[in-house]
Amino acid sequence: MPATIELWVARGDPRARSCIELAECVLSPWRRRPSYGRSTGRALALIEIEETNDNPKKVIGDVFGVLLGDKVTFKGTDFHVGPWTTLIVLGKGPVGRRERNGLITGAAQTAQAGMQSRNHAVGEIVVESIADMAELPARLRELVEVVLRRDARA
Repeated sequence: MPATIELWVARGDPRARSCIELAECVLSPWRRRPSYGRSTGRALALIEIEETNDNPKKVIGDVFGVLLGDKVTFKGTDFHVGPWTTLIVLGKGPVGRRERNGLITGAAQTAQAGMQSRNHAVGEIVVESIADMAELPARLRELVEVVLRRDARA
C-alpha cells in the first residue's frame, strides 16, 4: 500500500481524523524542529487531480477540504502550510471552464480571510481544467516548476 498524503481536521482534538487523501504533494526537505521534537517541513504544493469530471461540486470540495484542514501528514511527518504553499486542483473538463474556475478560486480566496484552520494560510490557489488527460503530466510539471522556482528565490 503506497504512503498517502493526509489532511487533518480538528486541531488539538485527540479524536482528529484524516479527512482527505491528496493525489500529490511537493514537500521541502525535512528539518528537525525543537518545538515539536520531530522532523517537520513545509508543503510547497498540495495537488488534487480529478481524473473523471471536474464538476463544480468536486472542485469546491477539493479546494475547501484543503483550506479547512489543520495539518498535512506524509509517512507520519507533519508538513506546515503557509504563504509558500500553492494549492493546485486540476480536473478533466473543457478548457472553456476558465471563467467558472476563476469564480471558484476567487470565492475561496475571499473565504480564506474568515477561516481559522491552519491550512487556510495557503498562499496561492490554482484551479484548471484539462481537456485531454494526456496533457496532465506536462501541465503539472510546469506548475510544480513555478512553485520550486518561487521557493528557491525565497
